[in-house]
Amino acid sequence: MSENEARQEESFFQSKPFRMVLALVSIIVVATLALEAAYFATQNTIEANRLTTIRKNVLRVLGYYDDYQASGQALEDYFAARVEVQTFDNAGKAMSVWLGRGDDGALSGVVVRLTGGGFQGIVDVVVGLSADLAQTTGFEVIESGETPGLGDEMRQCKIEGDFASTPPEKCFKKWFYNGISTEPILDYVKYKAPDRDNQFTAITGATYTSTAIKRFFNAALAKLRELKDAGALTLSGNS
Repeated sequence: MSENEARQEESFFQSKPFRMVLALVSIIVVATLALEAAYFATQNTIEANRLTTIRKNVLRVLGYYDDYQASGQALEDYFAARVEVQTFDNAGKAMSVWLGRGDDGALSGVVVRLTGGGFQGIVDVVVGLSADLAQTTGFEVIESGETPGLGDEMRQCKIEGDFASTPPEKCFKKWFYNGISTEPILDYVKYKAPDRDNQFTAITGATYTSTAIKRFFNAALAKLRELKDAGALTLSGNS
């Protein structure tokens, strides 16, 4: 390298454009490392909060939530005593199933998690079923990316206050808490009250979301029936 070329190279590394690029790259690297550090620092808290949400919603759809609150027990302890979680393979995907233990120790209900794509985003819910899988016992949302005021109406009614007297027309979840028959499968109608025991009324303006819920549920129901017939939906220690 000639002396002139060396001077040009040295001049480039000392130039203002190079210093600006170097500063920008440094900022990006530092910001990326900071974001990663923040993610790992909060990941455990995020996962713990999600687990708490799932457990509370499982207790709700099993009908145990009021008893849990009255018990004064820690959520983890109460849940361990009353609910047994099992995981099954369903077409190559893990399927979470929670089995509720009644006061007599027998199976009192089954909860299945339904997860998949909705109209705008993810639909992640838990649905409770009677021990014989004949009807629903509840419905709670873990996460929803659906449109506020439309598909997201599936999450907007909470179990508090006058929930017991709230008609399902004003609270989508109430259809499932009132008990929808699963025979032969779950179905829905639009813009009117159901005329069959196995139907719910679709969310107005959110047929895609209602269809997704029905499709996810019926696919899970078919698997649950298969597991029940095989004797797999059984609490530990029970025949």
